[in-house]
Amino acid sequence: MRIRKFLLPLVFSSLLLSSCVIKSNSSSGTSSFNNNITQTTSSTVYPTSISISGGNSLYVGETLQLSVSFTPSNTTEKNVTWTSSSTSVASVSSKGLVEGKASGYTTITAQAKKKDGSYAKATLTITVKSQSTQGTDIYPTSITLSGSSSVEVGSYIDLTVNYTPSNTNVKNVTWTSSNSSIASVSTSGRVTGVKAGSATITARALKSNGSYATASKTITVTSSSTVQDDYTILIYMCGADLESNNGCASDDISEILSVNIPSNINIAIETGGASSWQNYGIRSDKLGRYHVNGTSLVNDTYLTNASMGEASTFQSFLTWGLTNYPAKQTGVILWNHGGAMAGCCSDENYDDTLSPSELHSACGNALQSVNKSKLDWIGYDCCLMSVADIASLNADYFNYMVTSQESEWGDGWAYDEWLPTLKNNPSIGPVNLLSTICDTFVGYYDYWGSSNNNQTLAVLDLTTMGSFITAFDNYANALNITSTSAFDKATTARNNSLQFGYIENYQAYPYGIADFSSWLVEMNKQFPSASQTALKNALKNLVVHNTYGGYYTSGTGYPCGVCALITGVWYCPADGYTYYWGLASSYSASCTNFTVWQQINASYSNGLYWN
Repeated sequence: MRIRKFLLPLVFSSLLLSSCVIKSNSSSGTSSFNNNITQTTSSTVYPTSISISGGNSLYVGETLQLSVSFTPSNTTEKNVTWTSSSTSVASVSSKGLVEGKASGYTTITAQAKKKDGSYAKATLTITVKSQSTQGTDIYPTSITLSGSSSVEVGSYIDLTVNYTPSNTNVKNVTWTSSNSSIASVSTSGRVTGVKAGSATITARALKSNGSYATASKTITVTSSSTVQDDYTILIYMCGADLESNNGCASDDISEILSVNIPSNINIAIETGGASSWQNYGIRSDKLGRYHVNGTSLVNDTYLTNASMGEASTFQSFLTWGLTNYPAKQTGVILWNHGGAMAGCCSDENYDDTLSPSELHSACGNALQSVNKSKLDWIGYDCCLMSVADIASLNADYFNYMVTSQESEWGDGWAYDEWLPTLKNNPSIGPVNLLSTICDTFVGYYDYWGSSNNNQTLAVLDLTTMGSFITAFDNYANALNITSTSAFDKATTARNNSLQFGYIENYQAYPYGIADFSSWLVEMNKQFPSASQTALKNALKNLVVHNTYGGYYTSGTGYPCGVCALITGVWYCPADGYTYYWGLASSYSASCTNFTVWQQINASYSNGLYWN
């Protein structure tokens, strides 16, 4: 058993927790959610997939009726939800009637619930044209596709549509893949390799007679010929006072080296953010880049010192790591203090923190520079980062996320307990590996007594985030929060929810973290007519594993330890630490991928207060 020298929470250092933190055993600590899925009769036939038919262009002021086709054809459960990505361009009714509002483009999405509680989805890009252009439209008579015919797993290529005649000005194209589990395609024609195999990518463009010009291209997806290693883990280790005062970062490096990492697994580390480092000759006046060679920490290079709270610093590290240590699977770990929507990686040398939106932009730029669309997973060895909005941003660039709803102790994850699992099975899937991180981390703190263990860690399947966002926004619409009294009811539900990040003897929850399941229970008390079934099902699909200590196993009245809701979907802090004492007056869309809930919060400029 390791003896941890310091128990300093991985929350921003101005707010220290005095309560003990720990996990329950697997029989009580790994939760299972029953979201009250409605039982149906055997005659109910759910769709397995859907498609949208109808035109894909209209003029401002006109309407266009869309319809959905179901597979199988004898589907009986045909409840469809419609949404528009830009309601200022075109709105869509609950019956699929599109109304043109302003010239531009919007994506119409239809969703229908499948038997397993997930959703079949179809999209259609709609062009809305100005009335002044009526009669001047030039439709294509035929199209062809150009671009590469092959792509590696995890990379992407862009296909281009060529129109005949060349002066075509109606260029609304719909893209499909014959097998999206091999190659997926975006609404712009970007094809991403998912796994080895081949798939046919088809583009279709509306012709003047209402039919479609189509073109197809077979794409071969190959395993990367340059990738020889099985796994890469990139650790952004911003030491801060956790290292300078207590040596917590050095302790975790020691844990990593004790495993004796084999050559087919890369662990690359960037160090910085601390006024001093206590081991391994790590410099505080430079950013250091290292890799692990067996039981040794090898310096690759030193860089001019810079804030690890800057997007450009993290982007540079990620680009370097992906370029120099390519592998079949890649995970990214951020190590430091965490403060929910205030961000993580608090650099004590520069008094700067990496915000969720900065991290999002850095990941996008880094992946684009190495021609990749997504990485396997991202992990936060930090406090309080399991926030729905943070997960929604990370879903753009990662398939899975592992993070804590609660405050973590300073030594963080048990690297010497979960890395052997990877060492012994380098082809292990993300869910199994990240679940091991959860269980070994929370389990360690039973050393201090299970009943006092308030540590939590959860694995989120970010590939389901689109359905979760849709379900959340649909639920937000159903709440009909259009008055101060309704917003006050939502505030009451928020205040009564299970809280994380509690500061003993201070009687405040400055980070605004509340458990999602408990919030749904409290919201149902305030808004009983708004159905939560779809959102509960989406939550069940999102949270694929969670572990929590004995502190949370009884007495709460809620199924706890899930995905913390809250900060972002209630407010977005304007800067630094000021948000601890109140909520910002605006809720920025750049902080979240949730739309309706963001609009609800933005319409109430005073925000929420719960103390």
